[in-house]
Amino acid sequence: MFQPQFLVLAPTWGTVAFIYNQCKDILARNRNIRTQMIFAAGAEENKILPIVNGCEILIATPPCFLRMLRKSYITLDRLCHTVFHDADIMVEDFTSEIKEIMRHYARLLKSQPSRSAPRQAVVMASSWSVGVASLVKAYLGNPVLIIPDMIEAAIYRGVKEIVTICSESQRDVELLGKHILPYR
Repeated sequence: MFQPQFLVLAPTWGTVAFIYNQCKDILARNRNIRTQMIFAAGAEENKILPIVNGCEILIATPPCFLRMLRKSYITLDRLCHTVFHDADIMVEDFTSEIKEIMRHYARLLKSQPSRSAPRQAVVMASSWSVGVASLVKAYLGNPVLIIPDMIEAAIYRGVKEIVTICSESQRDVELLGKHILPYR
């Protein structure tokens, strides 16, 4: 049975392949860290041998990873780091798969109360959504959140919006305050 320490879940085979290639490039000189990827829309049988041989980093689509987990080719016993790449897309397209994966992981954590290995989650999303909020709240606790869009990040942080109606000529004064002198 295969036990990755680092799991990256991504929504498409193209993203999985891209992340895999980036990992291979970054880790080219380090032969102690093995990386594998799995995706195949149900045809991942040709990946069983490399997976059983093991790796430290596994990159997969949620449906493929879940199939391998259900068949007991993969276990989460050594999992320390989980990355949800494009989490906003995955929670929409793979809701049931993500929930089942996280239930597997939660059962494992309950069965290992004295486990001292770190448990880190990273959530990468282009936008903040109800689905991402639900994933974080229900399963992840306090993950590292990466939201590259400043407005979406502000929405996540709960920035209070103040709506002010004004004429275009007064917009700068309203936005910057009455202490700004008009420039000429």
